[in-house]
Amino acid sequence: MTTKAVTTVKIPIQMEIEEIAKKKGVSVEKLITSLENLLLLEAIAIDSELSIEDAITIGKR
Repeated sequence: MTTKAVTTVKIPIQMEIEEIAKKKGVSVEKLITSLENLLLLEAIAIDSELSIEDAITIGKR
């Protein structure tokens, strides 16, 4: 059986995220987690040729 390697990369987050989080009334950590999840869903959509809307719908399940 072949196993696939998992690659992780750090994505720099703009300093403006703190301002956005304050305006939205959420913690910076929660906003960053949401961004990470969105990036993951986008990668799934690209890899599987789903639309991002389909990936988001699947991610909500």
